[in-house]
Amino acid sequence: MSVGVTWLVGWYLDWSLGRVVLLGFVISLSSTAVVLKLLKDRGELQSKAGDNVLLILLTQDLAVVPMLIIISQVGGTPPSSNELLLQIAGAVLVLGLAAYVLKRETITLPFAKRVRQDHELQVFAAMLACFGLAFVTGQLGISAALGAFVAGMVVASARETDWIHHALEPLRVVFVALFFVSVGMMIKADFVVQNLSQVIALVMGVLLTNTFINAGILRWLGDSWPVSLYSGALLAQIGEFSFVLAGVGYQASIISEYGHQLTVAVIALSLVLSPMWIIGMKRLLASRLAGS
Repeated sequence: MSVGVTWLVGWYLDWSLGRVVLLGFVISLSSTAVVLKLLKDRGELQSKAGDNVLLILLTQDLAVVPMLIIISQVGGTPPSSNELLLQIAGAVLVLGLAAYVLKRETITLPFAKRVRQDHELQVFAAMLACFGLAFVTGQLGISAALGAFVAGMVVASARETDWIHHALEPLRVVFVALFFVSVGMMIKADFVVQNLSQVIALVMGVLLTNTFINAGILRWLGDSWPVSLYSGALLAQIGEFSFVLAGVGYQASIISEYGHQLTVAVIALSLVLSPMWIIGMKRLLASRLAGS
């Protein structure tokens, strides 16, 4: 549906198919980091809206794999058959590993007994998994960030690394803070000022589009309108993996330098404004959510 909405805009502005697909994919992804932080702070991880968005966010993150392959195909210079085979192999690896982790509540790492008894070794095992899988997926033509994300799923599900979640909590807080700082640093103030009306219009268009697309689908699946609209608001921002998609699209010459800067600015500002958008929707629906 996001690609469909983008196609309507692209048809009016005479965009190429590659640009329509790329930007449709970009706006369809939401931010796991932002939404998880808000749900955790509000104690809503186990709520109906929390269940909705967590499953959707996980599915979106895994959908990045086929998105990257499709973008490479619709770009100016499609990959060779060997590169395509590598990407498909990477996609099978990532999706297969993610499915395996999701199917099992807990998994056992190699050398489990030794890892379980040595806390320092647990840290190195976790780092090896994250950097190792990131390197492998990068070499296979898929985002290194996606490899690290899946490795994080593995570490979170392994019995041998339970200690890590408590011991490294301060580092998690630091890295989440660095993520939001890096998002702010991506916004070029002079570019935003020069294109202020266009950026604001696009950000508001994205927030409204994502809210009502997600709300409409959740309502169709049986949720009440208040829960659907609140879930839609939680998913309204553009996610961190969209930076990866935009970068790949720029390298493939699907979008120009100006288009890339505009896309980055819209993604970053949607992340910055997302908490206010969610809080406003929560207050608007407060009475109805209490009765749902």
